[in-house]
Amino acid sequence: MGIDLRNGYRDLKQHIGHELHMSGYGDEDDWENVAIECLTCMEILLDFDRPDEVELTGREWEESQADQDFTQRPDFIVPDWD
Repeated sequence: MGIDLRNGYRDLKQHIGHELHMSGYGDEDDWENVAIECLTCMEILLDFDRPDEVELTGREWEESQADQDFTQRPDFIVPDWD
């Protein structure tokens, strides 16, 4: 889902008390993207690309994300639901 910045208060309020995680993607010495993720809901709340990265159109971005599995990222932490 992500946070709609026009409704940021209402969107973020839904995640009070949830487990949040800050992630970086790419090379650890030169992150390409950073994100705030809600591990409780398994949602990326906010994410930003490094400013010098090439901008993709909406369709190009969707196609680039199609093969990615959120749970297979190296920094993904499976919440302990017990």
